[in-house]
Amino acid sequence: MERLKNYLAQCEKRCAEYMSSYSLDDINPPELKIGATEYFNRGGKRLRPAFLSLSAGAVGGKIAEEGVTPAMVSVELFHTFTLVHDDIIDNDSTRRGGKTVHVLVSDKFNNAEYGRDVAILAGDTLHALAVRTLTDCIINPAFSPKTVLSVLRLLEGECINELLSGETVDTKMGLIKDEEFSVGKSEVTLEMMRQKTGVLFSYSARAGAMLGLDTDDSENPDVIALGKFAELCGIAFQLQDDILGITSDTKTLGKPIGSDIREGKKTIILQEAYKNSDSFERKLIESTVGNDNARDEDIEKVREILLSRKGVEKADSLAKIYIHDAMKELKKIKASDYTKLLETTALFMTNRKM
Repeated sequence: MERLKNYLAQCEKRCAEYMSSYSLDDINPPELKIGATEYFNRGGKRLRPAFLSLSAGAVGGKIAEEGVTPAMVSVELFHTFTLVHDDIIDNDSTRRGGKTVHVLVSDKFNNAEYGRDVAILAGDTLHALAVRTLTDCIINPAFSPKTVLSVLRLLEGECINELLSGETVDTKMGLIKDEEFSVGKSEVTLEMMRQKTGVLFSYSARAGAMLGLDTDDSENPDVIALGKFAELCGIAFQLQDDILGITSDTKTLGKPIGSDIREGKKTIILQEAYKNSDSFERKLIESTVGNDNARDEDIEKVREILLSRKGVEKADSLAKIYIHDAMKELKKIKASDYTKLLETTALFMTNRKM
């Protein structure tokens, strides 16, 4: 794990240094620039850039790994754009230990509507920057323009379409009351998680592999294997994220514990616990989940039900299954120091504490 920690720190440094070379003075007014750069500057795990860089190295060696920095920055900017918009949809007030963009701007101008609008535009700005930085790969002679454009097409076609579909389903499950606790919904939830989280991890690995091989073939066997590996890791990552939302603490997580309960997110944890609950517990869950005015003590009672009725246990078991299946895909790639680090990254997905 120490090697992975060091590698993630290197990815953070590479991304930060590359972004610092960009002049963002053309982003105005100041609050728009702040909104577009705030999350990126707060740092993060940089897992998606790491998947991209390691996948490039796994199939293309050191030259490819070192040359994909613009693509690493691109996927992190793209991910950040989705976070800014997610926070608006979820009405979240904190992210990475600080205020969310829409709250930050709202507080500055004492105007919630303006804060929300600027955050939407900041997300759009980040999306544009993601495209811009990715095209910088064309400058590198190791990557043909055809390959870079194919990677961009993958991002702006298949990837974003699936991601937005997953986001829409997630939003619908939180707002539309339609047998939301039925057992059969677990399949819908897992597919939503694949689209909302797994797909961007998959893109990161596929993009890295395509650049590493300098191929415009997104269906190349190595590209597919690494993409599937990363997708499965991404689903496990989201399952662990849901677990931490119940078992961690506010300081470590950077957002209020139990916020998923208040927001009405239909996680695997919630569905499994509801299935195993008695009638009294089900009524409490139904009256509390998705209730903005729910009392803190009721949120805590529901959290305890999720733990005692094996909701967390179910999510943890599923996450381990996904990682096991991911390892099978990684075995299809020639063993190297890069694949060893990818294996360590996969294990980190279910062992992390934040």
